[in-house]
Amino acid sequence: MVTVGAVTMSLLGPANTAVASENTTEDSSSTQESTQTATESVDSLAAAVDAATSPELSTLDVSAIATPSGLTAESGPVETRIPVDATEPVSSTLATSEGEVEISVGIGDASDDLSGVLAADGTVVYLAPGGTSHTVQPTLEGFRIHSVIEDAGASTEIVHDINLPEGAKLVPAKDMPQTGDAQAAAGAVYVVGADGSTIGGVHVSLGERRRGKGCRHSIRDRFRKAGAVR
Repeated sequence: MVTVGAVTMSLLGPANTAVASENTTEDSSSTQESTQTATESVDSLAAAVDAATSPELSTLDVSAIATPSGLTAESGPVETRIPVDATEPVSSTLATSEGEVEISVGIGDASDDLSGVLAADGTVVYLAPGGTSHTVQPTLEGFRIHSVIEDAGASTEIVHDINLPEGAKLVPAKDMPQTGDAQAAAGAVYVVGADGSTIGGVHVSLGERRRGKGCRHSIRDRFRKAGAVR
């Protein structure tokens, strides 16, 4: 079974976070084989995540590209930067008339030796054989971070640190103003700027593909501030 938990970050609008060896000759065919296998594993994981993502969310996807400055994606006024080092956060910047607004989210419990690899479909994959892998999918308004669980013995908690603009705060959907034109999405947590405007939102969801009987994972979200559960 592959269980995919997704944390979606969207920016919505303007606002005011060696072993020595005697023989150094490599077998080129063996190296090519190894590279091909690694590429196939990365693409396979990206495909599994895509299959577990709802069609509605998939229509928002954009492809990351490799540039001299790193892995990035642009969609209108939103620029997303995706780290190669899995311990660094993913960040999206929204250009507004008042300046830039940036929100960053940590990938999760990824180890410091895990590196992001660009898959054929434009997803960035942090492959952890035998552990919890992660992928980052840029979107039109920000990005989704997926945690891919393939083992029932995987960690029961994945923590994503969220860095907000100065003065901004997280507000649950139930505490957001409800209007006829714009209903707050149930389960979402919104990022509200110091001036009260909505900057963006965070949503946690679960997709599931089963392999075998009796395999099941669940997901729930908790937002903490300074160690306290909100």
